[in-house]
Amino acid sequence: MPRRLLWNPIWNESLFIVSCAEKLLDEPSTRREDELLTRIGATIARGEAGDKITGSTYLRFRIMVLKREDGQISRRVGFVSSARRLDATGRNDAV
Repeated sequence: MPRRLLWNPIWNESLFIVSCAEKLLDEPSTRREDELLTRIGATIARGEAGDKITGSTYLRFRIMVLKREDGQISRRVGFVSSARRLDATGRNDAV
């Protein structure tokens, strides 16, 4: 159990991505945007993104913000990245 708390690469990667996205919402920067584009491009290159992305030539992501108000959940787009060209392997220019 203690080992899993420290060495859990998939969970650590997820936490890093969420942290990066939260910071990007608070203070937009090209460095954070590039980091997320790089990691998403790597996921596509490994074939872990699903069939819908296969054959795409550009990559762009958006961060959706969900907020609960009076028992209702509202949704808004918090951030939209710039578009980056993917090469044949799924990698993008930010890599």
